[in-house]
Amino acid sequence: MTWQGMRFVDMHRLDRPVRVDALSGVAWRVNNEDDDHAFVVSHLSVGEILKAGEKIALEAKSVLEAEGLELHGGRRGKVFVLLGDNELRGSPSRLDVPKLLDDLAAVEAQLVARVGIDPLSMQNGPISEFDRAVAADFARQNLVLEEAAILPERVARAQRAVVLFTSGDAACVAVTELSVAKMRTLMEALGRPINPHMVDLPTLDLLDQLVYGPQKAERPS
Repeated sequence: MTWQGMRFVDMHRLDRPVRVDALSGVAWRVNNEDDDHAFVVSHLSVGEILKAGEKIALEAKSVLEAEGLELHGGRRGKVFVLLGDNELRGSPSRLDVPKLLDDLAAVEAQLVARVGIDPLSMQNGPISEFDRAVAADFARQNLVLEEAAILPERVARAQRAVVLFTSGDAACVAVTELSVAKMRTLMEALGRPINPHMVDLPTLDLLDQLVYGPQKAERPS
């Protein structure tokens, strides 16, 4: 799998409302507003209607089908933004960042804070020796030091994340684990859409030193 296929916040276009025909796994609707203008989270089920402007979260390995629209939770869970016909660009750009941040904040406030479920933390990085080696090799081969420097050191080390490169407006970021809060923090710091690339801890430590140098030991108080 390449980094282009590892997006955890996806956008899909809807030119009309669609009915959920089939659902394997667990899905939530996280953006309906109540009378107090607060976001409401609810489980999705077959027969419900999806429309543009909504945000849908799928648990890992879940699949939702709705009149030709097919959403997959993937290996780690995903959040989907359903856009109107005139709102969708080819891929997320810097102009999309405020909306993506709002979407992540809504998911964090509802699923994470209220339900205790973070759809982006279902799996922490590559597990098998082969997957770890492939992920590490991709990270080392694609690290561009000049582009990695766009993420401030204090944010990179606090979030355990290193920018590998940029492609268009998006940044490919190596991380050892993922969460909605981390995605939001990195996106705020970069002002760009994020494409996470999962690596193991030794690889992340190596990337960190290559970009920022050895960490300075804290002075005893």
